[in-house]
Amino acid sequence: DKDKYDVVYQDDKLIKSQDTINDDYENKIVSTINNMLINFNEYVLFYKAKDYILSFNSLNKVNSDIIKFLSLHYMKEEVCKLTNVYSKMTKKEFKDFETYQKMLRFDKINETGKLMVWFISEYVRNLPISIISKINIDYFFSIKKEILGF
Repeated sequence: DKDKYDVVYQDDKLIKSQDTINDDYENKIVSTINNMLINFNEYVLFYKAKDYILSFNSLNKVNSDIIKFLSLHYMKEEVCKLTNVYSKMTKKEFKDFETYQKMLRFDKINETGKLMVWFISEYVRNLPISIISKINIDYFFSIKKEILGF
C-alpha cells in the first residue's frame, strides 16, 4: 500500500515515515531522517518510562537508520558495504562513528543515545536546503536537546 505511513505529532507538527518512497535520492534521505526521528522519539519515550529494553531496541533502530543514511549520503545507495562508506568518511567522522558503535550496549543506553544524536546532527546541519526544507528540523533539534539533557 503506497499510502501507508506512521505518524508522530509534536507540538502540532507532523512527521511521516513512508513505507514506500520513490527512487529519488532526496526523498530517500528525507524518509530515512524521518524514520530516525520516530525511532529517537521512541527512545526518549521509553527511556523516560524507564523501559530500558524497549529504549535499547529503539537505539538499535536508530543505528540502522544512521547506517542507511551514511550509505545514501556517501554512496547514493540504501545498502552497501560499510567499508566503502568508511573510505569516504573523514578520520574524525569515522572515529565518532566507531566510538558510538562500540558503546551500543544495554548498559550504556544513555551515553550511546547522546553520542548518536550528536553524531548524526553534524550531518543534518550540513544537508542542502532542498532536503532540510522537507524534514521537521525544529523537531530534530528538539529531540537532540531532550536526549542531551538526560
